[in-house]
Amino acid sequence: MIPNGPPGSFDAGYILNVSSTAATTDEETWLYYTGVNTTHGGTMPPKRMSLGRAVWRRYGFVSLDAAAKARIETKPLRLACSSLEINADADAGELRVAILETDGRAISGLSSEDCEPLCADATRHVLRWRSGNVPPADRPIRLVIEMNRCSLFSLECR
Repeated sequence: MIPNGPPGSFDAGYILNVSSTAATTDEETWLYYTGVNTTHGGTMPPKRMSLGRAVWRRYGFVSLDAAAKARIETKPLRLACSSLEINADADAGELRVAILETDGRAISGLSSEDCEPLCADATRHVLRWRSGNVPPADRPIRLVIEMNRCSLFSLECR
C-alpha cells in the first residue's frame, strides 16, 4: 500500500508501524508510518528510522472505474442527511445520480436527467438536482449512480 522510497531515502529499506487511523482533510487522506533507510538486517548506524506521511486523494484508496457507460444501484438505505457529496474523477466524462423509491419508481425531480452532472475531478462535489429537491430522509430509498468514463471514490451523506 505504501511503496518504498528511492535508494538513499529515509524509507528505502522498509516500512513498518503504519498508523491504524487515517487523518482526512478536505482534499486528502493521510497515513503516518515509520520508514527505515536500510534493509531489515542493516546495522546501526547507518540504519535510521524516521516518521513519514503517505498521502492519497480524500478516501482515494480504491475506486469504481467506468471506461464507458456504467450504472450502480444501491440496496434500500435511509439517509440521515439532506445533502450528498461525491468524490469522483469525471474529468473525461460525467457522473449523475438518481434517487428512487425502494421499489424502483422514480422520485419526481430527483432523476438522473434532473441531476446536475459532475464533469470534473472533485473530492467534495455536492449533488444537486435542477428541481431544487433534496433526497428524502423520512423513508428508505435507492441511489442509482450513472457513470461514463470516470472513477468513483466515495459518496458521503452530509
